[in-house]
Amino acid sequence: MLPFANLTDEASEYFSDGLTEDLIHALSLQSFYRVLSRSSTFAFKDRNLSARLIAREIDATYLIQGSVRRSDSKIRVTAELIRPESGQQLWTGRYDRDIGDLFALQDELTTDLSAALAPEIYRAEASRPARASTTDLTAWDRFLRGLSHYYRQTEQDFESSIALFREAIALDPALSIARAYLGTILVQGVQYGWLGSTRELWVEAMSLAESSVRLDPRSSFAFSFLAFMNAMDGNHEAALDAGKKAVELNPYDMGARGVLGICHLVIGEHRQAIELFSMAAQRGNSDPRYQWAALKRLQPLPAPTL
Repeated sequence: MLPFANLTDEASEYFSDGLTEDLIHALSLQSFYRVLSRSSTFAFKDRNLSARLIAREIDATYLIQGSVRRSDSKIRVTAELIRPESGQQLWTGRYDRDIGDLFALQDELTTDLSAALAPEIYRAEASRPARASTTDLTAWDRFLRGLSHYYRQTEQDFESSIALFREAIALDPALSIARAYLGTILVQGVQYGWLGSTRELWVEAMSLAESSVRLDPRSSFAFSFLAFMNAMDGNHEAALDAGKKAVELNPYDMGARGVLGICHLVIGEHRQAIELFSMAAQRGNSDPRYQWAALKRLQPLPAPTL
C-alpha cells in the first residue's frame, strides 16, 4: 500500500500519513494476504515512479493508492486498488466527510476503506488467471480455484468449490482458510437449498470450524465461522466467546461484527444484534460470505408485559 497523497497544504500531511498507517494495520489483520509494512512503502513517498516499477521492486501483486484533500470543513478521500502489471483498476472509492474530530474521522475512514478493500482483494485473487497448469497439485492452487468458483455463486460452482476445497485440505491438512471456506460453503449450500441439511453435514461443518481455529488462532474469519456454528448449535456462551474473539482479532472485519450480531440475536439481545447487523450491512456488503442486508430488516421484540 502506497502512502496516500496529500493534495492540500503541508499542515494536512499528518492526516494522510496517519490514514495510510492505520489502513496498513487494518489490512494486515487479514490472514489471507501479505501486507507490506510502513517502512517498505513509505520509501516511495513523493517519488515519481510508475506503479509497475514500484510493484516489481517490492514484489507486490496489488497496489492500493489514494489521496486526501481538505477544503474548509470538508475532507475527500479517494482510493483505488490496481493490478500494477496490467494497470487494471480493480476497485475505486470516494469518501466525502465533514471535518470534526479528526482522530474519530480517521478511524471511521480506515474502517470503511478496509471493509471495502478486503473482499475486493479476495475477489481479485479468485479471478486471477491460473498461474499454473491444471495438473498443478498444490493445496494453494486448489484453494484459489475453489475460491474462483465460490465467487460465481451458482449451484454448479458451489459443487466445484466443495470438491476443490476438499482437494486442498487433502493436499495440506494444515490449510486453515480452506477449512473455514469449506465449512462456510457447506452451510450456505443448505441455506440456498442446494444441499440437504443432514446431521453429518453439520457435524462436519463444526469439525471444520474447530480445526480451522486450532490451525490458525489469528484468523478472524475462522473464529467468526466457529461463532456462527456454535450459535446455530445452541452453544450460546461459546458462540459469544468466539464472536468477541473474532472482533478482537480484527476490529475492521465487518463479517466478524455481523456474526457477533447473530450471537446476540440467538440469546434474545435484539438491539445489540440490529446495531451490529446495520454496521455490517452498511460497511461490508460486498462480501458474498455474508448477507447482512436481509438481517437488517429485523426489529427488536417488544418488552414482555408482566
